[in-house]
Amino acid sequence: MEKLTSNEIALTKIVRATFLNDKWVVLVSDADNNIYNVSFTGLESDNDDTILSNTHAALLEVDKYVAPVLPVTINRENIIGLTPKL
Repeated sequence: MEKLTSNEIALTKIVRATFLNDKWVVLVSDADNNIYNVSFTGLESDNDDTILSNTHAALLEVDKYVAPVLPVTINRENIIGLTPKL
């Protein structure tokens, strides 16, 4: 899987940062409104810069969400019944 790049991370916004069981759990939304969930060990007293930096580092390890491409059936109705040519 492809990982998020620094440029893609620069376009994200933090939705929620929660300290739980000695870890920061951070939800991040990208430009397409996909949500990424990262967590890392920290302290409740960590300053904002530390949380932002650790979030960026954690996001570099996340697989990028790629929307599935659904196959499109293309039919050529106008050649039905014709004979193949050399």
